[in-house]
Amino acid sequence: MKSYKTNIQELIEHKDFQTVLSTGLNLQLNLIVLKIGESSIMSTSQDTDLIFMIGSGIGRLQVGSILYEVGAGDLVMIPAGLQHKIMNVDDAHHLRLFSINAASQYEMIVKMA
Repeated sequence: MKSYKTNIQELIEHKDFQTVLSTGLNLQLNLIVLKIGESSIMSTSQDTDLIFMIGSGIGRLQVGSILYEVGAGDLVMIPAGLQHKIMNVDDAHHLRLFSINAASQYEMIVKMA
C-alpha cells in the first residue's frame, strides 16, 4: 500500500471524465470532470458515505429532495442510501470535483443535459 500526494491546483486542469487518483484498503479518491451541460445520473451509494469537494466551476447538487448550489471550495457529505445527482450549471467552465468514498468502488455515470 502506497501513500498519495498531489497538487490540487494541477489536477484542476485535468480533462478526463473520471480518474481514480488513489485507492486504499478503505478509501478511494476520484477526480470527476463534468463538461458544460453535463450531469451525472441519479444514483445511490447504498453501502458507503460519499464526500464531494468542488475544485472549480459551478454546479447544482441534488441530495434526496435538497438542492445545493456548489462552487470552488465547497464540501458536501452524502450519507449512504441517499440518491444524488450533480449537474454542471456553469455556462463557461467545466465542473471539477473530487469524490471520496469509504469503499473502494464508486462509479459516476455522466449524461448530457
